[in-house]
Amino acid sequence: KNDVANITNYLNETYAFRICIFLLLAFIVTLLLLFVPNIDIQLYGLGSVSLLAQFLNPIWYYIGKENFASINKIIFFSKGLFVLLVYVLVKEKSDYVLVVFFLGIANTFVYSYYFLRIYISNQMSILSVSFTKLLELFRNELPIVISNLSISMYTHFPIIIVKYILGDYYAGIYKIGDLLLSLFRSYLVVFFNVSF
Repeated sequence: KNDVANITNYLNETYAFRICIFLLLAFIVTLLLLFVPNIDIQLYGLGSVSLLAQFLNPIWYYIGKENFASINKIIFFSKGLFVLLVYVLVKEKSDYVLVVFFLGIANTFVYSYYFLRIYISNQMSILSVSFTKLLELFRNELPIVISNLSISMYTHFPIIIVKYILGDYYAGIYKIGDLLLSLFRSYLVVFFNVSF
């Protein structure tokens, strides 16, 4: 934790890798918006701001530094700003497309501040990372990326199927039911683990 040069090098490599992944995902989202029929372009276009937020997300850094106060501040301010934006600016049913956009904007705004603090305090230089180092990182991280993508597809694919078979209304009902069940499941798992 105290090796500043090693931390700076790791941050440079990680964020350079994140830039590459961000650009790849932005390209994929653009292709989906252009070529997938009957897609809600406004919703997914505005929602893609979340990709920028995830690129900037500094929480993993503060977890490594065991700085839980900063993690709590990041979560509090980003969620607080999101709720404020939704409460003040979402007035009509047609404004539903703005909710995901506001989540991305709130996270991007708060994450940017903390990212800049990390960038300045560690004297980062993302462009100094070599292309061969990026390829090595890609090879090393590919199994984790595929694993996370598989888990994400497993958890989110049912709602996509429900949406395309039954429509938006039933997809919304399914998602709310799934969230409620997830909430109860998470508490039951904790209870069963403790009791065991």
